[in-house]
Amino acid sequence: MKKHLLPLCSAVLIASLTLSGCGGGVKKVNSDDDSVSVTISYWPNSETDAERHALYDTYLDQMKKLYPNITIIPDEEGYGIDNFMVLAATNQLPNVYRKPFTEPQQIINAGYALDITKAVTEYGYDKGINPDIMKISMKDGKYYGVPYSGYMIGMAYNVNVFKKAGLVNSDGSLKLPTTYDELVETAKIIKEKTGIPGYAIQTANKEGGWAFMNIAWSYGVKFMEQKPDGKWVSTFDTPEAVAALEYIKDLKWKHGVFASNVLIDSNELQKLLATDRIGMCILAESAPASIVTKYKTDKDAIAYGPVMKGPSAQVSQVGGDIYMFSNNTDEKQVDAAFKWFEFLGITPNVGKDYETKLEESLKADIAADKLVVPKSLKLWVNKERTSIDDALYKKYSNANPLYWTNAYPDTVKIQQEEPVCAQNLYALLSTAMQNVLTDPNADCAKIIHDASETFQKDYLDKQ
Repeated sequence: MKKHLLPLCSAVLIASLTLSGCGGGVKKVNSDDDSVSVTISYWPNSETDAERHALYDTYLDQMKKLYPNITIIPDEEGYGIDNFMVLAATNQLPNVYRKPFTEPQQIINAGYALDITKAVTEYGYDKGINPDIMKISMKDGKYYGVPYSGYMIGMAYNVNVFKKAGLVNSDGSLKLPTTYDELVETAKIIKEKTGIPGYAIQTANKEGGWAFMNIAWSYGVKFMEQKPDGKWVSTFDTPEAVAALEYIKDLKWKHGVFASNVLIDSNELQKLLATDRIGMCILAESAPASIVTKYKTDKDAIAYGPVMKGPSAQVSQVGGDIYMFSNNTDEKQVDAAFKWFEFLGITPNVGKDYETKLEESLKADIAADKLVVPKSLKLWVNKERTSIDDALYKKYSNANPLYWTNAYPDTVKIQQEEPVCAQNLYALLSTAMQNVLTDPNADCAKIIHDASETFQKDYLDKQ
């Protein structure tokens, strides 16, 4: 969540975005010279990811031998919220940039994404990528991105806290909750037996809304719908949304299991989990690896599993990163980038070196003492590729199988980000959470009503 771009529903912001022109098809190149250079962002950082950076240096040499005419220009920048807009508006983005799943539709609508349909179909990505993932960067039947990584939202647990509370089975596994009601009871046991808050959730900035929506969807909340005339209507002024917000409120005021500081972001939440100061929290599947790296937390100190089952369903928002192309990229550069993707293994196609490169990558992670775990979410539908992935991740996984379970069992429903003005909705729901966690007398029904009304008037009506 922390890498979300910005609320593109703002009229002023949309105006500034469209100044740079609309995205279109790949520019054709009329030249007999077959040499081409392409800039790839999000390159492994030479200081913070030295092992992988060194590995990519060797890949550059190997790529050059395979394709002497192609020059890959590394760019270690991540292009987050602070600099993406400036570079986009002045047509200075790198040829290939990487963005979270929450941003492609915003970028496409703003005109900063190149239509790469021709390359996607020619290289067979349209038939080899999980269709639920591929449509994240599609619009009107056209392709604008290539997925790099994917993960589910699930529950993270502090193993030390669970052991201290006596929540351990005879085989050494943890006694984990499976429903939101069971979560309350587990959190109460932790608080009663250890004095440590059983649960915490991010609430600061827009992160609270992002986390809350995973709960609300499981309560059966539908946040918006599009009418036949194209108009978007807010639909979450409902008993289900009120019940989901009351659940959060009760964790604090009725059950007393919340961390004392209720206004925290995901960084602080991860710190609390890493330092044995909370028992449970909702986190992206990729977060435990970040915790292990950042806080030097023992790999066996964090457990992970799927989201809780709610009264209506068990829903998890999908997350990850997608490679997209800037409008100043021509057809030769797009083709060169796809050859790089194929070389690296960012492809449904399994080349002769794919298994070797994946194994080298996992070995680099192990050498850097990173947490390596099997991926719950499959980006690719090619069985040959998925079988290689499964075998190698099983071989190199260094997570304790007693503490790490699949975040995507058959019971979990994948939920994509809401289609329009999601960032604004996150902000409104974060405020709603903050209100109920700081005021024991907060009226959940009124808060939901006001949030839905504001979402309609200030954002959806301006679409």
